[in-house]
Amino acid sequence: MRITAVEVYRKDLPLVSPFQHFASGHVRALEEVYVRLVTDAGVVGVGEARGNSHYLTGDSPDAVTAQILRHLAPALLGRDPRDLSACLDALGRTIVGVHGAMSAVDVALHDLVARAYGVPVYVLLGGAVRDDLPSNWSLWYGPPDEAARQAAWAVAAGFRSLKVRVGLEPFERDVERVRAVREAVGSEVGLAVDANMAWSARQAVRRIERLAPFGLDYVEQPVAYDDLDGLRYVTRHSDVPVMADESVRSVADVLEIARRRAADLVHLKLGKLGGIAGLRRAAAVAEAAGVGVMVGQTNEGALATAAAAHCAKAIPAAHLELYGAEGLATDPATGFALRSGAAVLREAPGLGVDLDLAALAPVGVVRADA
Repeated sequence: MRITAVEVYRKDLPLVSPFQHFASGHVRALEEVYVRLVTDAGVVGVGEARGNSHYLTGDSPDAVTAQILRHLAPALLGRDPRDLSACLDALGRTIVGVHGAMSAVDVALHDLVARAYGVPVYVLLGGAVRDDLPSNWSLWYGPPDEAARQAAWAVAAGFRSLKVRVGLEPFERDVERVRAVREAVGSEVGLAVDANMAWSARQAVRRIERLAPFGLDYVEQPVAYDDLDGLRYVTRHSDVPVMADESVRSVADVLEIARRRAADLVHLKLGKLGGIAGLRRAAAVAEAAGVGVMVGQTNEGALATAAAAHCAKAIPAAHLELYGAEGLATDPATGFALRSGAAVLREAPGLGVDLDLAALAPVGVVRADA
């Protein structure tokens, strides 16, 4: 079996309700890049990556597609995908730091290999460590009464863990919003906050102390992504566990956070870590260092979210964030869903996801005979 073509497609996925947080600005659609790997045996694999995650990875759709077509695709042509480690090594030696592009290709490669062997991707990764995949749910900015209403809806829908976005001034509005959510859902529902880099270190310590009485499981990324000294300061001076997200952009970042004891937990995402292989390496480093793990995603379509869910199935993570494909007006991928607050994977070879190519815009193709 040989890879004979790498096809790249684009599709913007409009959001029913646009979102924002401190770092993202307003996001009205997910600008997705899709990859399809074709073999001479008729087996194919598909992958997806978010193109407009500039605030997290520095990516843009044009950059991701160009990196795949110019650099990553040629590295795979003619290779047997079942030599998975060799293929991943070839990709890693081709271009540096293109995590979004790498993630799309890596996911497609894992999908292809799992389909070739007739097993789900999580089996390819070593098998399931959990039966269920309970996801959290995020509450975006809004008045306290609206946050409370959304929280009550989420709990009624089956979610048992909620995350409230904070970080826009005035801070008192954050306090009111978190209080309203806790009062709406009671004490049995898990609650966390995500500042998305909004605060200075000393400011974060003071503000976390104000929010702690509402019973927080963790506070996510209180300071700028590159301020590991500040992150460590917050972790040392906070009674609430601190999670790093934007600070985790590579496996090396996880190692450095663990070495400095800069955070209690790390939020691992495919787009930041170059795909499934990178996420698994990062999880292994965190586990060895005694740092807790959340397996999550960055608001992607069903295909990429399914890939994150397969990782979550095979990794002993403390927290899961797998709601990213919810709230889309349309999605060309089917076969993945959230039901009663949990991700549901279809028991089928590969990711268990079908991709409607007719709904996508072709961008380019690289062939072995080109």
